[in-house]
Amino acid sequence: SLSDSAGPAVNLTVDVAQRFANESLSFFLESESLDFEVRVEDLPAGVLGQAGEGVVTLDVDANGAGWFVDSTPNDHGEFSERLSEHSYAANAGSEPSGRYDLVTVVLHEVGHLLGREHHSEGLMSAALPTGTRRLPEPGLLGNETEQYEGEVSVHHADVGMVTTSIGAG
Repeated sequence: SLSDSAGPAVNLTVDVAQRFANESLSFFLESESLDFEVRVEDLPAGVLGQAGEGVVTLDVDANGAGWFVDSTPNDHGEFSERLSEHSYAANAGSEPSGRYDLVTVVLHEVGHLLGREHHSEGLMSAALPTGTRRLPEPGLLGNETEQYEGEVSVHHADVGMVTTSIGAG
């Protein structure tokens, strides 16, 4: 759990994850629909989420750091420091500071369901620091490519690594 001003770590439940996905992702997804199941499990160390075969699995406690479950995922006011065009850092001492952003991880895994691979930066980067929100670039989650069919290999966001594009160390 967190010991700083961010408060206790937030554990995720399937109910919260399902509701979050249903209510929030339509704002970001440009395709008409995407049918997938959300599961919450205790994933291996260093894995925040994974996607495959129509399922997004999220770690129950974000590797002990806790999730930032944004009640207003379309308002990014808690993330005022702009790191790049589609990447933001949490305000110091704010609720998402020191936690992993559920919006970012879910969008990343949905990107894999849509056939997107890891990139060195942006939403599809394999590394995500705490207190960071990454949003999709225009078209990244759009329907200009066919939605996934059949098997999708398992991907994950690695914990504790920072991409050089963020400039933190």
